[in-house]
Amino acid sequence: MTVTLELTEEELALLESRARSEGVSREGLLRRLIAQLAPAQPPRATASQISTLRGEAPTDDPEEIAEREREHEEMQNNIARWRAEQGRR
Repeated sequence: MTVTLELTEEELALLESRARSEGVSREGLLRRLIAQLAPAQPPRATASQISTLRGEAPTDDPEEIAEREREHEEMQNNIARWRAEQGRR
């Protein structure tokens, strides 16, 4: 997509000066600045955190731990798929 933006001479000079000082093109600088506008991704919850939220008792049973980890991974995949369908990251 192409976006046209009318800049004043001062704005253009500032853009070019900053891009030059950072060793990037004007477009590269603008892309970097736009990327900073994106919301930060929240940290992913761990399987044990999800288990705690669901009221499950802590366990040291390897089979139960493996099952919880599989459920957690499935949930994370479902969230990622839903986000992709919604046009999100």
